[in-house]
Amino acid sequence: MKRNLLRLILLLLIGCSYSSIAQPGKDCANPYMITSIPFTEAGFTTAGFVNDYTSSICNENNYLLGNDFVFQFIPSADMNIRIELTGIGYGVGAFVLKRCPSDPLSECVAFEIEGSTAMTVNNVNVIKDSVYYIIIDTWNFAGFNPSTTFDINIYEIHPKDVWIKGFNKPFSTCDMDETTPINLDLMNLGSDTASNFQIYYSINGGAPHGENMPIVLVPGDSEFYGFWVQPDMSIPGEIYCVKVWIDFPGDAVQTNDTIERCFKHMGWVNSFPYFESFEIDSGGWFTSNTNSSFSLSSWQCGIPDADTINTASDGNYAWVTNLTGFNNFHEFSYVVSPCFDFSTLVSPIVEFDIWYATAEIDVVNFEYSTDGGQNWDLLGDVGDGWFNWYNTPVTLASKGWNGSSLQWVTAIHGLSELAGVPQVQFRFHLEGSSTEVSEGFAFDNFKIYESPSDDLGVINIDMLGGCGIDLVPVTVSVVNYGLLDKDGFYLAYEINGGTPVSEFFDTLIISQDTLILTFTSLADLSTNGQYNLTAYSQLPGDEESINDTARFSLYNFKSVNEFPYYEDFESGDGGYFTSGLNSSWEWGTPADSVITHAASGSNCWVTNLTGYHSLMENSYLTLPCFDFSTLSDPEINFNIWYETIIMGLQFEISQDEGNTWTTLGHMSDPDWYNSGYAWVGSSGDWINVKHSLTAYAGISTVQIRLKFYEDISSTGVGIDDIMICDTPVAGFEYTPDNFQVAFTDTSNHAFSWHWDFGDGTFSDEQNPVHDYAGADTFKITLVVTNLCGRTDTLKSDIILVSIDDLINSKVRIYPNPVKDVIVISQTAYSENYQIEIFNETGELVWAGTNNQQTEFRLNMEDFAPGLYILKLRFKDGYGLWKVTKQ
Repeated sequence: MKRNLLRLILLLLIGCSYSSIAQPGKDCANPYMITSIPFTEAGFTTAGFVNDYTSSICNENNYLLGNDFVFQFIPSADMNIRIELTGIGYGVGAFVLKRCPSDPLSECVAFEIEGSTAMTVNNVNVIKDSVYYIIIDTWNFAGFNPSTTFDINIYEIHPKDVWIKGFNKPFSTCDMDETTPINLDLMNLGSDTASNFQIYYSINGGAPHGENMPIVLVPGDSEFYGFWVQPDMSIPGEIYCVKVWIDFPGDAVQTNDTIERCFKHMGWVNSFPYFESFEIDSGGWFTSNTNSSFSLSSWQCGIPDADTINTASDGNYAWVTNLTGFNNFHEFSYVVSPCFDFSTLVSPIVEFDIWYATAEIDVVNFEYSTDGGQNWDLLGDVGDGWFNWYNTPVTLASKGWNGSSLQWVTAIHGLSELAGVPQVQFRFHLEGSSTEVSEGFAFDNFKIYESPSDDLGVINIDMLGGCGIDLVPVTVSVVNYGLLDKDGFYLAYEINGGTPVSEFFDTLIISQDTLILTFTSLADLSTNGQYNLTAYSQLPGDEESINDTARFSLYNFKSVNEFPYYEDFESGDGGYFTSGLNSSWEWGTPADSVITHAASGSNCWVTNLTGYHSLMENSYLTLPCFDFSTLSDPEINFNIWYETIIMGLQFEISQDEGNTWTTLGHMSDPDWYNSGYAWVGSSGDWINVKHSLTAYAGISTVQIRLKFYEDISSTGVGIDDIMICDTPVAGFEYTPDNFQVAFTDTSNHAFSWHWDFGDGTFSDEQNPVHDYAGADTFKITLVVTNLCGRTDTLKSDIILVSIDDLINSKVRIYPNPVKDVIVISQTAYSENYQIEIFNETGELVWAGTNNQQTEFRLNMEDFAPGLYILKLRFKDGYGLWKVTKQ
């Protein structure tokens, strides 16, 4: 725990301005601070943020409809600046405002819209000590364009200002010689044309060499320049640190006039198998950053001693992004290999051990070059059939390793496309986040070898989990890693370590090919719960066992179709399933120093019942399947206790058995999130939250999960008392027996009842029986409440009739029972009177007036058979009669 505290303190000391409720860049209260310019950083994204500031600013602009990323800049002097965005998507807008958009005095200073690939907000005048906000956003048309990636460069515009952007040559490679070129990328940031200035370089602090720059740079122009005199970098294994600077009289910004970077003359490897454990030294590998404008490389070769990555895979030494802590913010760096001569190899394979613990959007990938490091290509893809290769989700643009491997794992990939190539280099490439840091990535035990003759492996199990599954086919992907074709072979699978199911597949799989095969024996997964499946090859004489086996876990969720649904976890874990990276979810009785008790009873779900959740956790707690096909307006209601530092807990929902998930709601919804799209910070105790699920009414396959994401250990979150209810609908029937009435509840989705009998008395029974004092019309009010606290009210009149009242010598009603026409005959009253007919439930079904007729004939032929109450209203009272319609 002390170490985690030191870890958090270290984050704060190195400038990580974490908020207890939001990431830097979220809004004006939590902006990404620009402390000085020029300001150049890459790898930003608006994904994961929210739309705090909308089209009401900057001329009602549609390009403020997506997620916002907010920078804050306070100029140290009056100046004009230029803002450049690169690496953007489509429909991007960049907005500069004086004061926050939510401030009534906010001013829109400048903006550009319709950006795609790159865009510039030019010549923006800013005033000393004023607070400016720079907002990057998108036109989120119909919800299809909510976010964008971007790199940003902000600099002051001076009359004279030439910038050395970076090196284009040399490269750390094996063909450096006596005349190694030094090429640079130059840009004129000034408002005047730049020409005829001096440019110099020196090697390892030696004597400078200067040349007159012949290129004319107009304002905003970029050009490449290569020195005519090329230095000697011909000694293998030597590191050459190159410093370049310009001498441009009147240049107002000296900080961007110089650049320095080191390059290594790499060695050759032409003997295989190749194995490097890094126990003696760095193995001839070399690290640098991909662009000197960004942060420097954190890669080190040595003894790992961080919180998570705290050991080598084998022995003592490995390559790690910082042996004792985190990688740098916004780090774009690499470790490059020696040069390999694959001229004699037919089907080479690369194998190495890796341990990754990256931030949410950080990616490390593996690249190769066949032209001395000038161009680099990505090796492999996510799910391409090799062992422990890339795992990045579809939400990330870059492919590679992301998240947490939990421990050292072995990664293997074929290099058949490089067979026979005389010069090949590899590199591990880190693409770091601008808003988060992590322990990053480590590699060890790097191997290159020829494919064995016999090597068959299972790399993937394809099965469907979900709701109410039964007998399921087992489909696997099989790779022939060997050099020899295989005509017929055995494969097997096991469920939860049980009896193996082995089958012979009478098919040909050629060398380096992949087949997708399905067992004839179905897997019995009919019992609700988790299943761990293992599938493996059974090839006699298989020369590489590490790639023989694939593993897969799935869950058969119970299906819930009776509502209201209530789970308090007192009798069990509710059939909930936990998964994801570094999951710490546990069911039971909390015994932490913060979350000390359940919301009700003794048990609940908590991220670690007795302490902090895991480091770098990105986990899920998934609920059963729900059939909402009979629901019209469902709502979820539960208790939550959260104690987080940076990220927090989200609520996600799926209507396609977990294939796609959608975040439910926003902090603007009542009784829901407290920060953007999550619960973040401290609730201090259990609180109740609720949200409508009306959008999912009528859907039979609804699943819900809680997503917990947090980099730094804290108490985490607890969940208890989950309820799902439909809107209650009040209804009742009644049966009178003289003045005693039996009420029958016909409501839907009710949990409690409150009756008002209309005579000043009440009841909370579901089906009460009530005695009235005498005949009259009474207004009955029924209020029903569901388990989630929602109510519905029904009011209806009932009419009670005394048998004595039906004997009235002044009025004769006949025939009774009646088939068609009923006659109302009376001679005692000479005035007009009202006629009303009610059905058994008290509903008025007919009304009319008799205009002083002694006999009134009413045709009841179209009335439905049953009992009716006939009511005659005279000026001095009324009479009631029971009439039976046949």
